Amino acid sequence: MSKLILLIDDDVDEFHIFSMAVAMIEGDYQPVYAANVQQAMQLIAEKVPACIFVDANMPRQDGLSCVAHIRKLAHLDQVPVIVYSTRADEYLCKLAIAAGANDCVRKQDTLQRISDSLRQILQRV
Repeated sequence: MSKLILLIDDDVDEFHIFSMAVAMIEGDYQPVYAANVQQAMQLIAEKVPACIFVDANMPRQDGLSCVAHIRKLAHLDQVPVIVYSTRADEYLCKLAIAAGANDCVRKQDTLQRISDSLRQILQRV
């Protein structure tokens, strides 16, 4: 059975890149997409993902508040949540961990680097 890998990001182009990068990884992963926190909550009410990636910069509800919201849901307490951002600096990563994220990683600039980064994360899942 495929492991669902959820990306919560307001930019659908990011999901297309993310999906291509996941497809390059050996394993049975199925990337799924939510454009905002509300869509994500609907999706995870039906299916529990193996891992959740959350963009830090989203309108209405940012990624850190999304992480905090996810962490309030008991059925997701064992699901790794990764803040996934182009601006993943030390400060953001500290805030992400404090909000309940398991990790904070920078979005890479090439498909191969994205895939390599995701592979390292998903091997731990």
